[in-house]
Amino acid sequence: MPRKNYPYLATAVLISWLGSCSTPATPLPTQETLPTQTAQPTGTPVSLKSLIPQIVVNDQSAMDGTVTVASAVAIEQGWLAINTDKDGSPSDIVIGYSPVKPGVNTNVVVIIDLMHATSRLWVVLHVDEGQVGTWEFPGPDVPVQVGGKTIMSSFNVTLPAAVAPAA
Repeated sequence: MPRKNYPYLATAVLISWLGSCSTPATPLPTQETLPTQTAQPTGTPVSLKSLIPQIVVNDQSAMDGTVTVASAVAIEQGWLAINTDKDGSPSDIVIGYSPVKPGVNTNVVVIIDLMHATSRLWVVLHVDEGQVGTWEFPGPDVPVQVGGKTIMSSFNVTLPAAVAPAA
């Protein structure tokens, strides 16, 4: 059944409702009346020095020639490098990289070289130590290490059939 439009009825209801709103408006809170916050809001770092560098990445499709890193925490400007896999460890072959800012970076898209991609890839956090904004590895843009361990994570990718490595 078609819905009927009653514009006059809606106007009458709105006018009736507005007429019943006789309570005075509540004043907006001021700095003195706001409650004191005891914790930082979620996602707001207290300071960059208190952050711990880390990477979160999920298995995904790379059919479009990109991969997405869910989140990367960096304490300084740096890079996310995508390395191929060699016997369960990252190889020396970097097939893509993308800059990251200090703090929490989310959904970082990295364009990769599909012709050299492996079905398992590694994302490695690097510093941007040389010329800022220029990828220099090998060179001054070395991997970030915490406690002697490189900040990296592996993930599986689905590759287009034309470039998928032979099983």
